[in-house]
Amino acid sequence: MHAQLLFEREKVVRVGGFASKPYLATVETAWRRTAKYYETPWRGRSETEHGGVLLMHAIHSHDLMTWLMGPVVSVFARTATRVNPIEVEDCAVASLVMRSGALASLAATLGSQREISRLRLCFEHVTFESVQAPYSPGDDPWDIVPASPEAKQRIADALADYRPVPSRYKGQIGAYHAALTSGGPLPVTLADARASLELATALYDSAAAATAVILPIATRRTTAGPLANSDRR
Repeated sequence: MHAQLLFEREKVVRVGGFASKPYLATVETAWRRTAKYYETPWRGRSETEHGGVLLMHAIHSHDLMTWLMGPVVSVFARTATRVNPIEVEDCAVASLVMRSGALASLAATLGSQREISRLRLCFEHVTFESVQAPYSPGDDPWDIVPASPEAKQRIADALADYRPVPSRYKGQIGAYHAALTSGGPLPVTLADARASLELATALYDSAAAATAVILPIATRRTTAGPLANSDRR
């Protein structure tokens, strides 16, 4: 998980104290991978990657969305392999229902001629939109659009002590070092990792069965995705 994504979570939590009801989220992962990319033998193979664009490319943005919008309770997904002749999916769409009742849509492809990653999160009192940098959508500056002058002032107050943190692994290692030396909470836990894999598994399960999948799925077995055929009780 990129360090800046961790910070964006905390930033939205602070602002989200008055963001109130979440409405809708959209996540786009539009990258480009050509045949040359798949010349590396383990890429694009079910046995070695266990998944395509959903698991190997879009997963970080999906993680960020769920961290900011809350847990997912229902998933309906479709996948296709249209860009390269590989064994795993390179195009996917999904419709999600969040525990809060908010809705979310995911779209991911490896066939975009201009690469972007973009998140847009709509709440009752504020809308957030990420930058479009394909490999670091958590970096600043995010566009924060308040619903009123009052909301604008509260956002300014909430973010008054904001200090930029290093992006990617430099910031991540720094966050772990600070947690370990201070005894504070880890920035990412095994529970976070499990939730990420569970969502990916639900997406694959749904696409394989052409039906909605209810989360959590920890008390049953699955036949698709990164947790396929595992006993997760």
